[in-house]
Amino acid sequence: MKIALSALVCVLVLAGAAIQTAGAEDAKPKQSDTPKRNYVCINTGQIDHLSYPDDKTILFHMRSGKVKIWRNDLPRACPGLKFEQAIAYEIHGGEI
Repeated sequence: MKIALSALVCVLVLAGAAIQTAGAEDAKPKQSDTPKRNYVCINTGQIDHLSYPDDKTILFHMRSGKVKIWRNDLPRACPGLKFEQAIAYEIHGGEI
């Protein structure tokens, strides 16, 4: 329970992290000191399931659409995220 609560608090604190398409890390960076962040709203009805490859990454697997997987890279590791395999997120107008 302590790990689950810790993971939940960590995810809520880091919820502002950018959601990027899977494979976007292959794109060449621009000439800037600050990395570009792509913010996207995801329709919750299109989410099939989530996966957690590590304690810093959340993958949103979609049911349909052009993008099959949206990747959320958290700015810091969230201990227990991969182990617990769960997050809490806030929905606004059917989107996160």
